[in-house]
Amino acid sequence: MKTVTTEITTQVVAQEHVVVEETTTTTEEVVAGVEEKAKGKEKEEGGGEEEEEEEDEEEEEEEDEEESASDTTESVSDGDTGASGGDQHKKGVTYAGESFVVPQTKNPLTLYPPTLWSRMDWVKNSCALLLLLPLFHLPVWVPIVVFLFWRMGYNLLIGLVLHVQSNHQLVTRLFADYVLTLQPDHKVYKLAREFACDGMSDDYCFETTQPCFTAWLLFRHFVDIILGYDLIAYFVLAVCCYEIPDIFSLTTVMCHLAGVVLCVFALWAKTDSFRVVQDYAWYWGDFFFMIHQQLTFDRVFRIAPHPMYTIGYSFYYGLSLICRSYTLLYVSLFAHFAQLLFLAFAETPHMKKIYPELVGDNHIKAINKLLAESHQSSGILRNDLVACKNFTAFRATDIFTAIIVLQHAVSHLLALHYLPTVMFIGETIFWRLMLSGILGYVLHLQDDNGWFTSKCARYGISLKQAFSNWKAFYNMVHTMTWVSFGCCALKVFGATYEPFYVKQVLGVVLCALAIRCSYCSYEDLGDYGWFYGDFFVERDVPTPLVYNGVYRFMDNPDTVIGMAGFYGIALFAESYVMLALAVMSHVLHYLFVLMVERPHMKKIHGDKLRPASGIEIAVQDIFKEMAEKNPKLQQLNSTARVEVERMKKNFSREITKLSERAKKHLIRDVTKLEVQSRARTFGQEFVEKLEQNIDKWAWRLWQQILMGGQAKDKSE
Repeated sequence: MKTVTTEITTQVVAQEHVVVEETTTTTEEVVAGVEEKAKGKEKEEGGGEEEEEEEDEEEEEEEDEEESASDTTESVSDGDTGASGGDQHKKGVTYAGESFVVPQTKNPLTLYPPTLWSRMDWVKNSCALLLLLPLFHLPVWVPIVVFLFWRMGYNLLIGLVLHVQSNHQLVTRLFADYVLTLQPDHKVYKLAREFACDGMSDDYCFETTQPCFTAWLLFRHFVDIILGYDLIAYFVLAVCCYEIPDIFSLTTVMCHLAGVVLCVFALWAKTDSFRVVQDYAWYWGDFFFMIHQQLTFDRVFRIAPHPMYTIGYSFYYGLSLICRSYTLLYVSLFAHFAQLLFLAFAETPHMKKIYPELVGDNHIKAINKLLAESHQSSGILRNDLVACKNFTAFRATDIFTAIIVLQHAVSHLLALHYLPTVMFIGETIFWRLMLSGILGYVLHLQDDNGWFTSKCARYGISLKQAFSNWKAFYNMVHTMTWVSFGCCALKVFGATYEPFYVKQVLGVVLCALAIRCSYCSYEDLGDYGWFYGDFFVERDVPTPLVYNGVYRFMDNPDTVIGMAGFYGIALFAESYVMLALAVMSHVLHYLFVLMVERPHMKKIHGDKLRPASGIEIAVQDIFKEMAEKNPKLQQLNSTARVEVERMKKNFSREITKLSERAKKHLIRDVTKLEVQSRARTFGQEFVEKLEQNIDKWAWRLWQQILMGGQAKDKSE
């Protein structure tokens, strides 16, 4: 449940097809930094014995590093990472710089018979008594209140404890100052010693082990109680919301099957995450001390970010489908949202403080440094307007964008019932064609021969000014695409709010998901990537290829998750017209990526591009691992892979044919128009010359007639 940074090497890049920054850090480096601070203080105090102890500690570190597995690992900024179990006698270090050997801890997922339960086990497992609540036929609000109480205990109480522990080490200090200072025969001392020693092996000693580790053990028991009651209370709520259907129709059966699949998937995600992180990160161990380790983040950690908090909660929605209860669905959405807030406000600040090199935007800083060092591209990036972010009234482009957007929105809202629907639809299509079509074609020409910057240079516009103009125009068109889509949705809005506002709620969820995806993409890309800066300055400043953040899992997240907002608006409005516009927008954006972005990326990065997205690689590895154990699955996997490749080739071939056919038709039409134009011009010239010649011939004939008459008179 907490990040443990690990070493990145070239081997990982080759295996996972992921290109990462060169400046990375490991847990060993973080621990070494803490130890160096402590050693510096000790050197100031002096003392030969202390220096000898330091040398012994360094030798122990080297021995531990040699004995530890040399498995290279990928850096993951995830709220669920870290490990403590597995290898024996791992070395930890306190935040004061003191080293110690980490004792073995008990696996929390192991089930023991009641005969082996300790007093603390009986306290933690008493949560099973909540299963008796459905027998009393209580109203549904009772299990809802019970569940929300323990959910708030998880997200608010544990979140507050972790916050003060991260900033002030308050839990460790309270234990060291108010428990360890008591007499051994004191009741509090005995109780703390009993709970701390519960489930521990012989290598743990309550009196001699570092206080931070013992404080973490007591915190584990506190967490176990809350998590146990939270989980059981949710299952009790699901039981209370479930009603046995009178008839098992096809829809009912499909809901049950889908719910079971989601529950099994969540169970796999949780257990597979624990396989990697072990109990050190499961219980937020790095809030108390650091530990030396090397981990391989594979399988579930390459499918989704923060898997314990994202796909690990899919059983919420699985049970909602099985129960077919909107009440359970809304409670699940609230609980999941609270868990994501816990991640954002409790864990993420600690990650940024402990691991700034990995959680920060190092690759964006590296790109900005390269641009600053380039004479031609210096100053090309600034705090430009992105939607409404970085707006300032002292920049003309921001004012013009605000005027255009507000004028469109206000005028259309005021005349919502007077303007025709076809006008709203036409404007939505126009702005989508502008964004994906016209601007996409401009980027294509810019990538091909620098058309945009060369045209600007003819009018004395520098590269910096040209890119600034492009950013302002792109942001305005991008914003107007969403505004026009929203106004059109209001025009055709036909929601019936049935059943139980579920379509509106799911629409809001999809919109929130799209906004979050766009925000993460902007954080990972920066202004340079968001505004396609590599189309303009890549020739002068080649930038490294980085799969960071959400791009670790998908190559084009905006093409998948980023378009969910359009479907969310269509679902909220309950309009098939908006659904058709959403599909059109999705198709046009995909064509933009296929015909503009991908050729450009292949052109500048070549073989460095990974052959598939992170999710595809992870799924292939999982199936490959399963296929190695089962020949039938191996045959099925190979057949599926061949079919998928064939479908991709066929689709790509059809798109290429369509593009070539469109080009041929366009060239033929243009040639035909040119021929017609030339024929028309030639005909006009021919008629004019013919008229002139006819006049001349008529005049000459008339003269000959006249001259012939005069000669006849003279002869007579």
